[in-house]
Formats: sequence, structure tokens, C-alpha cells
Amino acid sequence: MLETLGSILKRMDTLEKTMNRIEERLIGMEKVIPACERMDEHVTFVNGVYTTIKAPIEYVCSAFTRTDTKLPSVSETVYLTDQVSSSSSSSLL
Repeated sequence: MLETLGSILKRMDTLEKTMNRIEERLIGMEKVIPACERMDEHVTFVNGVYTTIKAPIEYVCSAFTRTDTKLPSVSETVYLTDQVSSSSSSSLL
């Protein structure tokens, strides 16, 4: 009986240490998420600028090279907020 109680207490200590490590990691993630959101804003800004100046740059490049120069389009960007909302909605299912 005492051996069983001792092993249970040992497992509880191990679980408590594991929970403390997980909690520390979650606290660290709270600092990362705002930085990622700022990066999302920056990417949106850069995509907007690129889209705005894409046609004039293509025109200048085509004028100098005398070929039809086409720059690549802005690809579909996955933002942090999209990932968070899709993962939360899938966890509700």
C-alpha cells in the first residue's frame, strides 16, 4: 500500500514538473504572438506596395529589354490570424 502511494506521489511530482514546463512555454508564446501579428501587418503592407508598383516596373523592364516582361504575382499569403481561426474552428468539431 505504501509503495503504491509512493509511486503515485512520484508520478504526481513528475506531472507537476511537466505542467510547469508547459506553462513556461505558453507564457513564452504570449510574447511571440504579438510579434507574428506585427509581421502579418508588414507582409500585407509589402504585398500592397508590390501590387501597386508591379505594372510600372513591368513597363520599364519591357521598354529596356523590348520583350514582354511579367513579374510574378503575389501568392496567397497565410496569416497567423487565419491559422488561429481555422485551428480553433476545427477543434470545435
